[in-house]
Amino acid sequence: MPASKSTISPELAIAVVGLYSAYSNEEMSSQEDFALESILSKISQFEDYTDDQFSDLSDKALGFIEEEGVEEAYKQAIKSLPNKSYKEAAMLAALAVIAVDGDVPEEEEEFLVQLQESLKISDERFDEILDDFFDDED
Repeated sequence: MPASKSTISPELAIAVVGLYSAYSNEEMSSQEDFALESILSKISQFEDYTDDQFSDLSDKALGFIEEEGVEEAYKQAIKSLPNKSYKEAAMLAALAVIAVDGDVPEEEEEFLVQLQESLKISDERFDEILDDFFDDED
C-alpha cells in the first residue's frame, strides 16, 4: 500500500524519473546508476552537488521508489516537476540511463515517447533534446 501522496522535491523527482527509466528494461545496472549521476552533475539544478549529496539523492530516490512502488513513485515524480527546466532535466536523466549501453531498444523508445507526453514536451523540443544529447555523446 503506497504511503503518502505528498509532493517531493523537484531534484528528487528528476532522480526518480531517471531511476524509473532503468526499470523500463526491468533491471538497473551499475552502469545505469553511474550514468544518472554523471548526467545529473551536468544539469544546472545539480551543479553544486557533492559526491555525497548525489549518493544521498540516489538513496532517497531508491527508498522513495521502494516505499511508494515503482509506478506510484513515477507518477508523483512527474507531478512534482514545477517547470520546463525541471521537466527537460528529467528527460535528460532518463535519456542518460537508457542510452548508457549504446542501445535504445524499442520498449525504451516507447517509454521515452510516453515520458515526453507526460512531461508535455513538444515534438520539436524533444527532437532538439535528443540531438543535443547524442551530439554530446559523440
